Parts: sequence; C-alpha cells; structure tokens
Amino acid sequence: MSSSPSLASMMNSPLLSKSDSARDEEAGPYTATPRPSPTLSKSLRKISSYDDLVMEAQLHANQQHYRCAAIQVAISNVYEKIQYLWHQGPPSLEWHLVVALLVWYIVGLGAIVTTKILLTEWNVPPLLLTLQQFIVASQLLKLRLLLSKSGIAPWPWNNESKHQLQSNAASPASLNMNATEISLTNSSSNSMEHTNLSTSDTSTSGSMDFLLTGLFNSLDLLATNVAFATSAASFVETIKSADPITTTAVALIWKVDRLESDEGVCLFVLVTGMLLSTWGNASNEESPSMASSTQAAATVMTANVCFAFRAMSQKLYRRHAEQPMNDENLLAKMFQVGAMALSVPCLIVYASYLSHALEAPRELQLQYAKLAGANAVAFAMYNLASTYVLSRLSVLQHSTLGCLRRMFVAIGACLFFGVQLEFFGIVGLLTSFGGFCGFTFYRAQRMRREEKSAV
Repeated sequence: MSSSPSLASMMNSPLLSKSDSARDEEAGPYTATPRPSPTLSKSLRKISSYDDLVMEAQLHANQQHYRCAAIQVAISNVYEKIQYLWHQGPPSLEWHLVVALLVWYIVGLGAIVTTKILLTEWNVPPLLLTLQQFIVASQLLKLRLLLSKSGIAPWPWNNESKHQLQSNAASPASLNMNATEISLTNSSSNSMEHTNLSTSDTSTSGSMDFLLTGLFNSLDLLATNVAFATSAASFVETIKSADPITTTAVALIWKVDRLESDEGVCLFVLVTGMLLSTWGNASNEESPSMASSTQAAATVMTANVCFAFRAMSQKLYRRHAEQPMNDENLLAKMFQVGAMALSVPCLIVYASYLSHALEAPRELQLQYAKLAGANAVAFAMYNLASTYVLSRLSVLQHSTLGCLRRMFVAIGACLFFGVQLEFFGIVGLLTSFGGFCGFTFYRAQRMRREEKSAV
C-alpha cells in the first residue's frame, strides 16, 4: 500500500515553488495563459456585455419619459382645477368664514387703536364719536350697496306694509255671487285672513327684533367707547373677553341653553382671570386707582350684556323675518338706527363743542378728517366681519371666537401704546385664556353627545 504524499512535500514541489511567469516560460510561448489587465477586468465587471449597456440606456430613457409624463399630468390637473374654480364662482363658505375671521381679528385692532387715539389725543367725547362712527360707516356701506348687485334693502316695516297691501288687494271682493260662491269665498277668506294674521304677527315680531338689534348694538358700542376713554385699551379688551359669561347668562334666562358643571367651572376660571387682570391694571397710569378700574369694568360688562341681547335679537330677526336682509344691509340699517337714537342727545349736549370744532384751522380739520375716515373704514369692516360670523355661527361660538380676538387685541394694544402689563395682568390674561379653552372644549363635547343621542 503506497503512502500518500505529505503536505510539506507538496509545498516543496518545484512546480509550486516557481512563479507564474517562470512556469509560462517553461511551458512555451503557445501555452502561456493570458491574464487581463486590472482596469479591463473592472470595466467588464460593470458592463458584462453590449446588451447590458443597451438595457441601461433604455432604463434611463424610460425614467425620463415617466418624469415628463408626471409633470404633464400635474400641470393638466392644476389647469383643470383653476378652470373649475373659475367657473364655480366665489369660494365656499368655509373660506368665507376664514377671511371674515382674519378681517375681524386684524382690522379690529386698527379700529380700536384709531378709536383710542381719537378719544385720548383728540379729546373727542365718546357719545359724539359713536354718532360719528355710525353716520360715516353707514354712508360707506350704503355706497358699497349702491355699487353692488344686491342694492339697498327697504326697512323691515316697509316690507310689512307692502305685504299687507298685497294681501288686501288679493282678497276677493266681488258682489255678484250666488250662495255657493259666497260660502266658498267666506271659507277661503277666513283661511286667508288667519294666514295673513299669522304672517303679520311674524313680520311685526321681525320688525321689533330688528329695532332691538339696532338699539342694543348702539348701547354696546357707546359703552365700549366710554370705557376706552377712561381706561387702557388692553384692559377694556380683557374685560370684554368675558362675553361667554353674559351670553350664557342671557341664554339661561331665556331658556335657550343650559350649563353643565364642567362649563361652570371654566367660566369661574375665566372670571377669575378677568378679576386678576383688573387688579393688575390698577397700577397703570391710565387707571391709577382700583375704583376707576372697577368702574371701567362695570361699563364694559354693561357693553357685554348689550351685545348678548343684540346677538339674541339678531338671531330672532333672522328667524322671524320673511325676507331678512343680507349682512351689509343689516349692518347699515343698524348704524342708521343708532345714529337716529344718538343724534338728538349729541346736538343738545355738544352743540358748543361742535361750533368750536367748525371754527378750528383747516389743516387741523383735514388731519382729523383723515384719522376719522380711517377709523370709520376700519369700524365698518370690523363690524361687518363680526355680523357675517354671527349670521353663520351660533351666539356662543361667536362670543368664544370674540374672546380669542380680544386676547389678540389686548396684546397688540399693549405693544402699540407701550402699556406695560403687571404680573397679575399677565396671569389674568393667561387664566382667562385657559378658562376660555376649557369652556369651549367641554361645550363642544356636550354638543357632540347631544347630537349622538339625537341620532
């Protein structure tokens, strides 16, 4: 039995000990194995054949084609969307609400700033300034209505009288009838008379609701201007952020809403923040004493109560009126009602003030006219946006959104007028905002539960 060669003997073999070049020389010139260069081997590993190169080029071409096709589809979709929006007309109600809220928040700050300047730097009496705002803003809205397609709407009682005349003209009054025709006519006339009475009652109720809306709106704005004349704008807007309290109180008294315990706790937190803000404001220059701050707070709370009744009356007018006016006509008529209610007291109390103002230098009158015009434009836009939001949302939703707006205005007024909030004022703002957020959250939860139980 032959023994197999060991590993050491194999390693010491002359064939393995020689290098590759030596073995090639011993084997002869025709038996040498060709060895490719390193660069060629790398390129062959990347692209093994011409077919792979062609496939790679086609893949790049297809990717470019797909990108171009995707860009063309995106451009066509955008073009179709633009065409759809162009033929669809104005944007949807949600976008209208967003724009109205932005105008309500931003333009409202300009209206408050210009009002504060007129009351403090120009020393315009609050009653006279309120009348001026009503007159100029109503004329601006009437000009806007004349240029629009809707036009100026008649007063609600004019619609009522026209409806009564039309019903009387349409009633049967023929004398040449037989007995059957007379009996049928009497029965139909009785039913028509009952319908006309109910319709006239509804129209009368709508007219009364409209009149109350205008009067409460006038008292609200007058009380707000009185508070602006005696206290800081940030303080007034902080107290006005308590709108949900007065609105809920009016709703509970009229039994159109109810309040749960969680909502009551959040309202208490909001009131606490309002009191803290009042205490923090007592050390400011514009309200140096606690008594003046309390008086200003009472004036603003009166304005809040008037706004709550104005909001309720406006909702009732929308419900009872046969042909309710649009928001622009409604606001213009409300301003006219306020102007008629305040014109006589202004002429009696401030007759000498008006005569001295007319004798002022022309340059001073021009400066005042520019500022008053800017204030009237901002005042009209701000109240129009508020009326638009109130017509499309509930009273409580409007008041909670107004609470957020007043927080925004309070901070903006502090920055503009350089009013430094004290520690308790800042804590009051944050506390009121927390109470507002909690109240809104629990109210929304309750509304969802009621909707689910109703379904």
